[in-house]
Amino acid sequence: ERLRNMLLASVSHDIRTPLAALVGETGNLLTIQESVPAGIRPVFQRVHEDAERLENIVRNILDMAALQSGGIH
Repeated sequence: ERLRNMLLASVSHDIRTPLAALVGETGNLLTIQESVPAGIRPVFQRVHEDAERLENIVRNILDMAALQSGGIH
């Protein structure tokens, strides 16, 4: 159980932190569209949407693991 909790904490930090940065940075790039070439904007939009989707999947997995371990009541 202790090992599982350590693994979840590690996964939570090591995956969620870079994903949050990716979502934030691509979001910033989308807000300053005038300085981004038009041909690249759709790529930033797709990366942003995919990063948000992956962030939600990771959050759901970690929430399910916390529920199963009794960490959430």
